[in-house]
Amino acid sequence: MLLELEKETLLTPYEEYIEKGGIFSEPDYQLCIDILSCPDNTEPNNRLAHMQITCIGSSCGIEVSDKEREIYSALRVEMPKQETHDIDAGTIHVWEMSDQFLAMHIFFVTDPTGQKHKYVYKRFFDRE
Repeated sequence: MLLELEKETLLTPYEEYIEKGGIFSEPDYQLCIDILSCPDNTEPNNRLAHMQITCIGSSCGIEVSDKEREIYSALRVEMPKQETHDIDAGTIHVWEMSDQFLAMHIFFVTDPTGQKHKYVYKRFFDRE
């Protein structure tokens, strides 16, 4: 009985991410994880995107890592697929996000402390 209960409550990393409040689609989340687990890439693949996320971080007083720049660059160039009717409920695709919103959700994935996400939220989205 206990073994059956444990099997039912085991979540995939993506399911855990969604439960914590993540909003990336599963392929976008997996892209983030793949980049985080790869050896460092020293060549910027999109200088403009690197500058965008770096400026967002600077305006919030946070340092953006090379991996976060790489993730932002990879996600920012995504374009909508033809089969947009398969959009998962509760997820937002990256082409629908502002630069700041995308950066904030990249930080949600990359920063286990949650501080970077919080700083971007307070700087750009907290209207109190």
